[in-house]
Amino acid sequence: MTQSIKNEETVRLTREECQRDLEARVEELLAIGRRCAESLQPGPAAAEHGDLLYDDRGLPK
Repeated sequence: MTQSIKNEETVRLTREECQRDLEARVEELLAIGRRCAESLQPGPAAAEHGDLLYDDRGLPK
C-alpha cells in the first residue's frame, strides 16, 4: 500500500511538472508571436485577396 501511495504521488508530481512545462511553452510562443507582430508592416497581406487576384470584372489577373 505504501508503494501505491508513492506511485500516486509520483504521477501527481509528473502531471504538475508537465502542466508547468506546457504553460512555459505557451508563454514563450505568445512572446514570439508578439515580437513578430510588432515587425509586420501593413501591405498587400492586409488587402483583400480578391483585389490582388481578380480584375474589376472578376476575371483572374
